[in-house]
Amino acid sequence: MINALDITETGAEVKGIRFSSVPAMGSIVHKSDPDQNAMYRFGVEGIEIGHMGDVGNPLSETQLEFFKGVDILLVLTGGPPTIELNDLDEVIDAIQPKVTIPMHYRTDKGTLTRILPVDDFTARYPAELVHYQGQSQIEVSKSKLPKTNQIYVLDYAN
Repeated sequence: MINALDITETGAEVKGIRFSSVPAMGSIVHKSDPDQNAMYRFGVEGIEIGHMGDVGNPLSETQLEFFKGVDILLVLTGGPPTIELNDLDEVIDAIQPKVTIPMHYRTDKGTLTRILPVDDFTARYPAELVHYQGQSQIEVSKSKLPKTNQIYVLDYAN
């Protein structure tokens, strides 16, 4: 196991997969004591994947640059105390992933009740870009990635 905070300078390799990370913070607006955090990225079979950690603020230019070129971006869509949806829209627009996967949102099965449901995020995009999978996983390959950003909403998995 690696801690993304521990590899912000050097990166790490686990089982042939190279991980890199960039420092981030929990919300400095919606928390009295924001947590130090990190966002990370890695590649598998030619697909670059980015994970926004638990960031609670707009991304800096350095953080945006870190995610440039990712094919799949896992994004926080529950609003405060994580990133605000308006700021998240700017992130997605700047990075232009081919696949966006919402995470950290309210579900009927979860315990995160003070955050937004995923529909608050998906309603911001045309319906033809949003795909509710009806399962907790998807299969992707480099050759079958969409040309432009598509949002894949996965079911909650225990």
